[in-house]
Amino acid sequence: MQYRYRAIYRIVSHRFIVVARIVGSGQTTVSSIVSRARTRGTVETAEKSGRPRLSSERDLMQLQRSLASHPKLTLAEVTNTMATPVSSSTI
Repeated sequence: MQYRYRAIYRIVSHRFIVVARIVGSGQTTVSSIVSRARTRGTVETAEKSGRPRLSSERDLMQLQRSLASHPKLTLAEVTNTMATPVSSSTI
């Protein structure tokens, strides 16, 4: 995150490739950060859109414990042991 601010600061007097070498990142990264700063007025990444997750961190920890203690369970068995509905892509 801090390299973003350094990149913006340095871009005033240097080209993207020079800034990329100074901050230790790629030219495309520097270019996208500067573009983001110009269009949105900030270098922070935007909040992600989309549906919020149904499973919590606690649910995922339970899933990990279940799989660690019973590694030979089938996908259907693991799904049935969960308190909240879980898709196969989560597992």
